[in-house]
Amino acid sequence: ADRVNMKSSKWIAVSEIAGALGVIATLIFVGTEIRENTEAIRTATVQAIADQDTTINLTYATDDRIAELFALTHDDPEAHKDESKMSYPDRIRLGMALRSALRRVENIYLHVQAGVLEPQALDRVGYRWYQTAFVLDYWEGAQDGFDAEFVKFMSLKIAEK
Repeated sequence: ADRVNMKSSKWIAVSEIAGALGVIATLIFVGTEIRENTEAIRTATVQAIADQDTTINLTYATDDRIAELFALTHDDPEAHKDESKMSYPDRIRLGMALRSALRRVENIYLHVQAGVLEPQALDRVGYRWYQTAFVLDYWEGAQDGFDAEFVKFMSLKIAEK
């Protein structure tokens, strides 16, 4: 009976070791899958932001009026307040273009906050146009449509000179 108990104990020990090795192998596999999944998500996010950026830039580049309005806001900081320089429909058009651009920055910001993107992603935005008088005026009335933490972040960026 002792021999049977010893054999049984050995099999139990071998089974426990095999089970533990199986758990370890499973954890290694799951860890590898999570790492690969995280990298795939990061890559997809970078591509989506690049696509969004391309779409916005192509819109600006192919719409002569939007390009003129952007130039006008750089050349004349008060043009958006002068109806003879920028009509109400032009202000709406430029505001919609700006909202798209701000959504792109918000998208990057939220992905940085979630740890999907590195903080340096925000350094590549290029904030110069966001610091114009038109954007400052627009931003004061548009903040309620954005993430509260992003509003704090972007308000600081817009205020930088």
